[in-house]
Amino acid sequence: MYQYIDVHTHKTASENIFEIINSKNIEEKGYFSVGIHPWRIGTSEPDYSKIYELANKPNILAIGEIGIDRSINTNIELQKQVFLKQLQLAKEINLPVIIHCVRAYSDFQQIINSYPYTYIFHGFNANLTIANYFISNGGYLSFGKQLLTNKKLQNAFKELSVYNIFFETDENDISIKDIYIFAAKLLNISLSELQEMIQSNFKKVFGIDVRKLAK
Repeated sequence: MYQYIDVHTHKTASENIFEIINSKNIEEKGYFSVGIHPWRIGTSEPDYSKIYELANKPNILAIGEIGIDRSINTNIELQKQVFLKQLQLAKEINLPVIIHCVRAYSDFQQIINSYPYTYIFHGFNANLTIANYFISNGGYLSFGKQLLTNKKLQNAFKELSVYNIFFETDENDISIKDIYIFAAKLLNISLSELQEMIQSNFKKVFGIDVRKLAK
């Protein structure tokens, strides 16, 4: 039985963890997300044919990570164009979207208003006002390593709806279990209660009850 869900990782972990792996190498076993990361956008609009091909595989659970990154030199309008093209694909095949958002929360506030959908903001580290805005508009927030060290993020996290959160390891060498344990303490609930809540969130977004799956 899977005890933990890692909604966004670039690495394969040990047993008892249900993970969505973001990788160029899609294998038959495991569950994956696919998408054109803003760091991989060139000077012109990319070819989406490979994303279309992969996205229809049964073990692809999300389009991502995709988004906007204002810390890089790639033209912002091109980034938005590439993002919206992939969002359209996600809608066509009914997959949630895992968002890469760096210094672009205001951009996504506008996007959410114009294009409501199931967004999961990975590696969320913004303030409570932004968090509540995304949640109130149907978004989900995924927390990773920074939750363990960022006091402001911890304070915001304690005020959030548990029904709109996930956890992740991303590229970090950290156990998803450690993030769960720390988060449960912040919320003043038991680890098993938190596990049940995240499993419920996952079923709502991805349509998969991990409690009924065997590792």
